[in-house]
Amino acid sequence: MEDIEELDRYISTYVQNSEKIKYKGYESSPGIVYEVQSNLIEAVRQRLREINYEAPIELLKDLFIYHCEESAKVWGCYKHLGEIGQALIEKSKTIHVIDYLIHSQDYFDCMIASGQVQWEEALVVEIRDYLEELQITETDEKIIAAINFGLNRRFGLHHINNPKIKKYLNKPIKRRLRKK
Repeated sequence: MEDIEELDRYISTYVQNSEKIKYKGYESSPGIVYEVQSNLIEAVRQRLREINYEAPIELLKDLFIYHCEESAKVWGCYKHLGEIGQALIEKSKTIHVIDYLIHSQDYFDCMIASGQVQWEEALVVEIRDYLEELQITETDEKIIAAINFGLNRRFGLHHINNPKIKKYLNKPIKRRLRKK
């Protein structure tokens, strides 16, 4: 997959649940050792960064989930996971937000890496409205936990890309003391 044209063709015609974006692992005696199709995955990741993540939503979703699920097995996380997650949410809006929130919590490193994002204010408002509506009707505990995580951690004011809000968040809190 070294050829850029072939790689671009793979990215543009990616089919959901492709077996090529998966770990192929085997167990060893002290623990689990994983062999990764690192050439393909590394080439896809690098090319996606070069083309600003202009790729099918299914590829972004599968790549995001792939990194989150397998990070615990390889004791680490892809350092640009936040970029993949941000591209996924910006393209799919509310369609894959629950998948994003559930898998962001798969492993501590994923939670940190996937939080390295800056959302546009309109997107945050749209997703918060969606999550608040979903919160009323949802009964699945895993999804409820993901919704709470999203409302409290991922789609709060601190992730909005707005200089006025950042300025507001960086101000020290001034408390007035009441005179007795």
